[in-house]
Amino acid sequence: MNAEDTPKSDVNCSHPRMAPKKALAFSLRVPVFLYLLLVIGLGDTLFPFSGVPAGREKRAAIAIRDDESPAFKWWTRLFTEPYLYKYYDRYWYFTQMHRRDCEEEFKAGLDEALNKYEYVDLFLLAHTNKYIEWVQAMPETIRQKVRFVYNTGCHNASQGTDWLSLGADAYIGHPGRSESPFFFFS
Repeated sequence: MNAEDTPKSDVNCSHPRMAPKKALAFSLRVPVFLYLLLVIGLGDTLFPFSGVPAGREKRAAIAIRDDESPAFKWWTRLFTEPYLYKYYDRYWYFTQMHRRDCEEEFKAGLDEALNKYEYVDLFLLAHTNKYIEWVQAMPETIRQKVRFVYNTGCHNASQGTDWLSLGADAYIGHPGRSESPFFFFS
């Protein structure tokens, strides 16, 4: 038997091993990524009992995204807009380029929504924020039409009492660090 006919052995091969933490992180990312692809691709059809409740024609929404990286702005809009389109007769979506940007547009959209619709929901898709100051100037009689305020900002749960006293029926905010990216889109 010559050397060419001798079977080769991998005994001396060394394969780098992935660190356990990296392996766990990778293992968790794959199903989350696949789930996100399903949600984006199928939307509400992924959830068979997610029909539109009656009264869509009576509802409007205002959404505002603060100045953030372009990727975060894009993802927020990607997750938010299909739901606004589905559940509201009309919606306004604003994306800020700097802190006080879109204030006049937000107020004008809110004024129109409050004057034309029975119910108006607000989606404050922003870091710690003070959009409540923009709404305080609205007449009390129409502010009563604000049905729901969802605030993704960190440490904005304390605004709940103020939003409710302005006329909102319900408020959701985060007492500490916001974990909204993990559940907001679903």
